[in-house]
Amino acid sequence: VIGAPGRDGDYQDTGAVWMYEQVTTDGNAVSWEQRATFEGLSYHNFGSFGTSVALFGTTAVVSAPGGLDSMQRVVIYEANESGAWRETGALQGSTVFGSTVAGFGRSIAVGQDHVLVGTPQRDTVAIFGRDANKNWQLETTLTDPDETARAFGAALAIDDDRIIVGAPGYGHDVWKG
Repeated sequence: VIGAPGRDGDYQDTGAVWMYEQVTTDGNAVSWEQRATFEGLSYHNFGSFGTSVALFGTTAVVSAPGGLDSMQRVVIYEANESGAWRETGALQGSTVFGSTVAGFGRSIAVGQDHVLVGTPQRDTVAIFGRDANKNWQLETTLTDPDETARAFGAALAIDDDRIIVGAPGYGHDVWKG
């Protein structure tokens, strides 16, 4: 998955993402072929769709943290049995913060049943999980545990039941997202 948040669509910096799949012959990698293209909202200036991308199996997650606060989101795509990708959900900062917030989705990660969404401007990571109906629901949020980090959530990784959260401004008062 390759993101291009600065790609212009109908408006400036709408953004786009391309999905590639490795093609093999007789067990040997031959090439990478484009399988899908996802585009940002065509009516949204500076949406920066594709700023962060993550992939786990048949689930792809793409962030659009730029532009109007009301439009910032993390979009979830899933592939069906035939390999066709479709949008299956969108996560919004208002779910986490009660209102929209700048930079929601600056970083993301996806696991089997969890999506992590970083908002380093707020030193927050939101953890969304899939419910029994396969809908994404906010489970909890993580914040800087000792209140000394800056940009807590700027980098994220998930592996089964472990999460790693990066805070590149740890111990510094000057850097804030």
